Amino acid sequence: AAGTAAALATAKGMMPREYGKAHIRELQQQLLKDDMYIPGIVNEDPLDFARKAKISASSTMTFRNIDKDDLGLRSRLEMRHELVMNRATAFARNRLRELREVECLIASELDKSVELTAKIYSADTLSGNAEDRHFETMAHGQVAPKRNGLVSFKLEKTLELKRPFVWIELLPQKGVYWYLREHTISAEDARAYGGSGNWTLVPEAQYSFLTVPRLEKIMDVKKEYVIDGTSRPVGECYHGWASDPGAKLPQSIRLDLPAEMAAKEVRLTFDTDLTPTRVAAHPVTLVRDYEVFGFDGEKWFEIAKVKDNDMRQRIHCFAKRKLKAVRVDVSATWGDPSARIFEIRIY
Repeated sequence: AAGTAAALATAKGMMPREYGKAHIRELQQQLLKDDMYIPGIVNEDPLDFARKAKISASSTMTFRNIDKDDLGLRSRLEMRHELVMNRATAFARNRLRELREVECLIASELDKSVELTAKIYSADTLSGNAEDRHFETMAHGQVAPKRNGLVSFKLEKTLELKRPFVWIELLPQKGVYWYLREHTISAEDARAYGGSGNWTLVPEAQYSFLTVPRLEKIMDVKKEYVIDGTSRPVGECYHGWASDPGAKLPQSIRLDLPAEMAAKEVRLTFDTDLTPTRVAAHPVTLVRDYEVFGFDGEKWFEIAKVKDNDMRQRIHCFAKRKLKAVRVDVSATWGDPSARIFEIRIY
């Protein structure tokens, strides 16, 4: 931010302090263009043709099933915690109305079979305070010797879910480990550790689990979000386009301009999963292979063809020509079943 301000001030023959007072909005817009995030500030660049485009897409995600093929389930040694103390994880129930069973991703280094005990709580808010959670029922799971995988915990009674959050707590068992998720299911999820009373809360982190029936994550995703001016999730709003995970790749998104424009640049911002817990070399949510096409009113022409992309923002320049529409075709990601694009700009 300081370097950009200095460069823009120099171009105007001004001192940085003087420039900051007179042209702060210009500086903010340039920073957004360069993929910096400023809370509360959105893209208002008058030179960006995409801002007034009509958006269409081959498919759009509305909700996501958290199932055994969910990418959050990981079996990595560096992403597990030993049950030397009480450990717990929470989730927002969303559309889930009852709970009969939970499955936790467990590893055992023991030579014998052991039984793990789980406590299930409901909660109106997420905190580590004991008074903020309500005990509902117990569950038990049998862990085989040298087990590495999902362990089923059947609840002692079917739980009718009325409060917005559910806690799963596993009681201590040395030699047994609970894996962390590579990313949380929602922005509000958390994990905790400690004794049987108050816990130490770790927000934006979660242990790996599944529910029976399966949990569904409702997604605030719209194709129009690629031009809404914000290029990363804020709260529960994704602020980007993601294709239906049930529809196979390739998937595409198209921007039709309100009039014929003379353009020479397309900027794309992808999802590199900015959550704190990740060990993969490439974020699974990142678009890997894609093509960009332009329509001049008569025919489509290729702007870019990219393989093995490893960048969040890509800027594709071409010789200036008439443009009526832009289309991005995504043929592969680094693992996610959905094509994901936060922002598309056209200059």
